[in-house]
Amino acid sequence: MGRSFTADSPQGRFSADARHLSGRRLVGVDAHGKHLFHLFEGGVRLHIHLGLFGHLRHFRSRAPPPSSACRLRLASPQVTLHLAGPQACELLSPEGQCPEKTR
Repeated sequence: MGRSFTADSPQGRFSADARHLSGRRLVGVDAHGKHLFHLFEGGVRLHIHLGLFGHLRHFRSRAPPPSSACRLRLASPQVTLHLAGPQACELLSPEGQCPEKTR
């Protein structure tokens, strides 16, 4: 937390939303059951549900190239996260705190 990230979607399915996250500072992370929420400055909230097949890989040093299944990559000089195969990966509006549907 406290770091700004560049965000992209190597797979392409999350490209528009990744551009909206890019450059924002991460201010909080919270879990509710199987739902993971990343709160970024400006009130932008990322909802992730890994489902049965999703995984989130965390790299503290130089990250390898993302796989073709990488839906979202968040990168800073200190850490990189690769998200692949999630049941849900979506941005929520402030009034949409609890997801009603998944993508």
